[in-house]
Amino acid sequence: MRASVITVLEPVEPGELGFCQAHEHLCIEAGYIAELNPALLIDEPSSTAVDLEIYRIAGGRALVDAQPPGCGHNARVMAELSRKTEIHVIASTEFHLMRFYPREHWIHEKTVSELTALFCGELPK
Repeated sequence: MRASVITVLEPVEPGELGFCQAHEHLCIEAGYIAELNPALLIDEPSSTAVDLEIYRIAGGRALVDAQPPGCGHNARVMAELSRKTEIHVIASTEFHLMRFYPREHWIHEKTVSELTALFCGELPK
């Protein structure tokens, strides 16, 4: 079996990734993190698409979106941006610093099985 990288759209052979940024944020939706710091809000996919086009013209071919689920992350938007701009987007699968999750956040209640389903549910079908 050949190695591949799982992107938000499909598995990609490592050689197809080209120049890759390792820590980016394509979308941070309104919520607790944006309440903590409104400057972190990234909720205009059309503006992000323009930035990705500039990145592609400059030679970029892939990036890792480091925004975690449950903290403003939106896998659907990442897939739309990847499809539109032809940039390979690799979504991280993790949670961030606990200060970004209020006490009542669902992250504190989920079981290992539920978290596994959450992460696997974002993989391309």
